[in-house]
Amino acid sequence: MKFHIKYYKDGVDKNQWNKVVEESPTAWLYHTADWIDVAVFYEQKYENRSESLNASIPIYTKKGELLAGLPLFFYLNGPSLYGYAGPFYNKKLTENKKEKITEMIYNIVDNLCVNNSLKFCKFRYTMLADDYINKKVTHNPLLKYGYFYNLDDIFRLQAENYLLRVVNLAKPLDVLYSELGQKCRNSVNKAKKSGLTYKVSSSSEFIKIYSSIKAGPSHCEEYMIEAVKRLGDRIKIFIVYHEDIPIAVSRIDAYKNKLFYWSNGSKPEYLKYSPNNFLIWSVIEWGKENGYEWLDIGNTYENKLQNMKVKFLNKILILQLQRDIIFYGRRDERHQGRCIYYSS
Repeated sequence: MKFHIKYYKDGVDKNQWNKVVEESPTAWLYHTADWIDVAVFYEQKYENRSESLNASIPIYTKKGELLAGLPLFFYLNGPSLYGYAGPFYNKKLTENKKEKITEMIYNIVDNLCVNNSLKFCKFRYTMLADDYINKKVTHNPLLKYGYFYNLDDIFRLQAENYLLRVVNLAKPLDVLYSELGQKCRNSVNKAKKSGLTYKVSSSSEFIKIYSSIKAGPSHCEEYMIEAVKRLGDRIKIFIVYHEDIPIAVSRIDAYKNKLFYWSNGSKPEYLKYSPNNFLIWSVIEWGKENGYEWLDIGNTYENKLQNMKVKFLNKILILQLQRDIIFYGRRDERHQGRCIYYSS
């Protein structure tokens, strides 16, 4: 089988792209054409990257069947490459063909980096894809196609110290609740006794409330309207109320049978009611009730927000998976290799 490349920016069938993503065990929401459209809108509108170029890479057969793809952005004013997710593959592909396509993709990326003297190139793999979350991935492009320092150097470079936390919603709700730390159970109980409630929607009213509490370009009303326009009810906005007053919000991205904890924010004057712990527990409760199987609560770092997540999910932590990241660095004393490190 011969593989043919046609850059996304030169025109792709978005329906075909989305269909392959929907069926692929290596793909999730951040591989979809709809998400790529949202990302282009955000980067050009809010990151002052008017010259951003959608460099996403589709791989086709001669007859035009989509075999694989890689969401990718080329920032000309950086210059740098960034992938919101790793490559995805058509479910029909054998492991041998995946290997060949993977090599082709990373050769293309490497040539882009070298030919354009890029500062870096980074990919963050979407661990909510079935093959990753179930640990069925048999190929690792980071190890096979990258040039690494020894492992000690790789781990020493992990300044951000990523640790992915995923909750298995298939467990009984009472078991999940019992596995919370004692302080967290106390705070959730306190929140309930204080009369906190929550609602879920993606309506314009909820967007307005969300943006009034959660600050930042990626949470502003204009961006959220555009995101919901493109992604529809795959964006869930949770709002926590105290006596009918909205006091905390969260955006949860939903796709297939999995949820991603995108963000949360709360009003400082209401923190005494523990709205953040109540909010996370409400997402767990709602996700389970609505048939979702996994909740990715995001990476953890050594800062206040992430420590809150760690403490909250004391025993509820189910998986510690690699969320692979590739850095292509300039050829200098500090970054002598192509792939600088992956973090876990």
